[in-house]
Amino acid sequence: MKSLQIAALAVSVLASPLAAAHGPKSRVIHAKTVETVKFGPDLTDIQILVPNDDGQGTMTAGTERLPAKISIPVHYHPGTEEFIYIVEGEGEASLDGEVSKVTAGDMILIAPGSHHGLSNTGTTTLKMLWSYNNKKMVDFFREFSFKDAADRDTRATRAYWDTLAEKYKSTIVLLPPPGGAKHD
Repeated sequence: MKSLQIAALAVSVLASPLAAAHGPKSRVIHAKTVETVKFGPDLTDIQILVPNDDGQGTMTAGTERLPAKISIPVHYHPGTEEFIYIVEGEGEASLDGEVSKVTAGDMILIAPGSHHGLSNTGTTTLKMLWSYNNKKMVDFFREFSFKDAADRDTRATRAYWDTLAEKYKSTIVLLPPPGGAKHD
């Protein structure tokens, strides 16, 4: 719990200059009121703590639970900064081709355009707190989420992914995996 409190403080301190310039509202967001989505092919749980329609300036934040041995493929965000705080678990962060081990308490700072990915190399769930200075990321998370595995298996076709990739190309760009293989 202390780690999550430190992470929340770090995100609020880092975000405050940006948010102050846009006139955000001060308030408490209670965990039981936040939106949770099942994201991507692995149906990871994402909680959207600061949605894109709340008058909170340009910032958004949320948590994600990455199951053991699951990875977020290497990608980048044109013009978008991202912070990831590791709350629980362990993994490897790839930043512009350099791989670093990460554990609970570590913060990953991702510059705009930086090629990055995250792998859970542990045997337990990796929990992270993330923040972006681009609210369109919330739209992407919502649109690339599924009710369950059956919904994912029906809708998550290559054409569906290509449509999302084109729609959000100014927000997120998925890179091909090493060796020229294609993402499924």
